[in-house]
Amino acid sequence: MTIAARPLALPALAAVALIGVAAAVVAMASPPSAERRVLRGIATDHRVDLPLDPGRADAPKPRRPPAAVRITTTASGSLGTAEIAGRVAPIEVVAVGARADLVWDPPTGELFERDEVVARRMVREDLPAAADRVALVRRVRELVQATPRPIRLVPEERVARAGARLELQIPGVAGRSVVVVVVSGDGLVGLVHPARGEASAAAGDVTVGLDVGEPFGQDQIVVVTSAKSLDGLAASLRRLDRRRAAGEVLGFLDALDPATIDVGTQSVVTRP
Repeated sequence: MTIAARPLALPALAAVALIGVAAAVVAMASPPSAERRVLRGIATDHRVDLPLDPGRADAPKPRRPPAAVRITTTASGSLGTAEIAGRVAPIEVVAVGARADLVWDPPTGELFERDEVVARRMVREDLPAAADRVALVRRVRELVQATPRPIRLVPEERVARAGARLELQIPGVAGRSVVVVVVSGDGLVGLVHPARGEASAAAGDVTVGLDVGEPFGQDQIVVVTSAKSLDGLAASLRRLDRRRAAGEVLGFLDALDPATIDVGTQSVVTRP
């Protein structure tokens, strides 16, 4: 889902951007950065740190080993006889028709989760990153149940069509640190708040304007807030920006004290 920047004449906004959802937020304290760039549907208003090598041990491991992610194919495809090595989450290949977390259709490259297309143009080597996203979403949902942070997507529709205009609203965060990350169906990570050079503390409610476009699939928006500074988390996640590193995001979230954070999440499915 591509996001075309759309300025908002609203008070107390923070500058953010989303994967697949072009986002523009006007910050009261500072003008939009001239370094804005768009890459594979990701709009950012900050330069990107030197990329993290996902093969290095830069991110902490999850506190407990993730449960296996079950993957199968459609009847028209095959995963072959070789096992698929997981990156962070272990992968269990199951028979066609068996209960699975992800279903891959090799001829089209579409990846399904509960009959919904979450990613497109996927090849076999992409599946471990997608499996890590499943493990991340499981953990995020646990955190939401324990310490929920209310967020709202307006209009309140889970499926958004091309050309639709949405708003992500994060109320009640004045004086709290806020970090927003988006993970796509293929495990691609995008840090959307705070921008480089900005602290994670919010001056007021955060509102993000979203214009929906290609590529289509599913994005998982994850909002973390805390009375304590989350600048360290933001710096760590920035190093994952535009990389298929959902497993590393899981490790960083698990490194936080759950008693000090609250978490909100929203999935967005986009279609032509």
